[in-house]
Amino acid sequence: MDDNELICPFCGSRETKIEKETEERKLPFGPTFSYETTMRTCAQCQESWDSGEVGDESYETALAEAEIQSIEEIIEYLNQHGNSMAYIERALELPQRTLVRWKSKGGTKSGIALMRMIRNFPWLLDIAKNNYDKNIAVDELIKQGDLAYKEQREKFNMNVWRTNSESKNVAKVKVVSIKGGEPHTSIVETSTQSQHLSAEPIAVACN
Repeated sequence: MDDNELICPFCGSRETKIEKETEERKLPFGPTFSYETTMRTCAQCQESWDSGEVGDESYETALAEAEIQSIEEIIEYLNQHGNSMAYIERALELPQRTLVRWKSKGGTKSGIALMRMIRNFPWLLDIAKNNYDKNIAVDELIKQGDLAYKEQREKFNMNVWRTNSESKNVAKVKVVSIKGGEPHTSIVETSTQSQHLSAEPIAVACN
C-alpha cells in the first residue's frame, strides 16, 4: 500500500484507522445483496474518507452474484407466463443458448438491462417477433395502456365524472390522481361547449 494512503488528507496526521461497514442494495427484479465498505478515519481531526482498500472488490463480487440470481428469476417469471428461453432468443435475435450462459455466468450490462425491460413489459417480445413493425407496436401500446388504465381504476377505484354546475358552460369534474402510490381527490372546473359530459369516467390524471 502507498504510504500516502495512510496519511489524513485533511490534517496530515498518520494516526488513521480503517472502519468497515456493511451496506445493502436491492436489484430490480432480483435479490437484496450485502457488501462491505471501508472508510479510513483520522484519530486527530475525526474526518473520514473512502480509502477504496476493500470495498470496491467486495461490491463487485456481490453484485455479480446478485445479477446472476436476478437473471434466473426474470427468466423463470417469463417462462411461467408462456415465454420460453428459445422463444425469447428468437424474438430478440439472440444466439442460441445465450440465456443459458447468462443464467450460469452472468450477462453483460446491456443484456441485463434488456432482460429488465422485457420483465417489465413482456409484450415487447411480440413487437420484436413482428420485426418491430410500427403499426403493430402502436396497436400493442394502445392495448397495454388500456389494460393498465383498467387495472389502476379497479385497484384505486378511480373515477372522473361531471357534477352539477350553475353555469351551462362550466363543468365541475372530480379527478382522482395517483401521488406516491395513493389516490388523491380534487375538484376542478373546466369550460365545455359540449351539450353534455358522460357520467362514465372520461379521464384519469396520474402524477
